[in-house]
Amino acid sequence: MLLKVTSVRESNVEVKDLVQIDWDVEQIPIDQKDDRLTPFLIVRFLQTLKSIVRKGLKKNYYKVQENLNNRIKGKILVGQHIKQNIYKNRFTATYCKYQVFGEDHIENRFLKKVLRFVISYVENHKVLLS
Repeated sequence: MLLKVTSVRESNVEVKDLVQIDWDVEQIPIDQKDDRLTPFLIVRFLQTLKSIVRKGLKKNYYKVQENLNNRIKGKILVGQHIKQNIYKNRFTATYCKYQVFGEDHIENRFLKKVLRFVISYVENHKVLLS
């Protein structure tokens, strides 16, 4: 019944505090193999992810270290530059560290990792999530 209620977009505002997960409490061991809670969490995650993606993924600056040819971008990492370029006679390359503005940072990577888990779970349990 909870799965049906949470599938309606208008009800998400009303039932968002219905189920809460307390991360600080000791885990409860479960002996049964019949997993009924995970499908609910997966549906809830997918609905939350859908609303996040509608608003747009979070963009932020993230650091990149790269060996660039014939140009300099950001800060030159002298130690890495000497090890990777000078000792190997690559005088046109420069090892630099710079920042890029984009969507590839830790929060979005976490969402993508969990989404991959959800996809594999749904493919393995098609009967529960039909």
